[in-house]
Amino acid sequence: MKPISILSHPIIQFISFCVILIIGREWGAPYAWYVLFALRAGMTFSVLGVAGIVLTLVCIFVLRRYLQLPALFLMWASLIAFLSQLNLPNRLTVTMQPLALVTILFFSTITFFVIYKLKRWKNY
Repeated sequence: MKPISILSHPIIQFISFCVILIIGREWGAPYAWYVLFALRAGMTFSVLGVAGIVLTLVCIFVLRRYLQLPALFLMWASLIAFLSQLNLPNRLTVTMQPLALVTILFFSTITFFVIYKLKRWKNY
């Protein structure tokens, strides 16, 4: 398999979204934990994140690759909604940690490869 097809696979997209590290002042956790924990409260970022995860899993199991782009859109909307609800000092604390930046950069790279792959496909 080519590296682009490996890095743009929906499973890698799913994993890279779930392992984004959110590191606060006292403790940190993967983003999937925040999404699942806030789902009970019906927070916007949580609903968007779960919708993106479900769409990605449908993309994996039903083999509908054209669902991968809307799933990415929902995942990014979830991450942006989560970060925008934090006040500025907390947002800087969360996003300026080196390990958190690496995981967000990895998810950004996966997003780029998915868009590149889908752009090259003529029949999606």
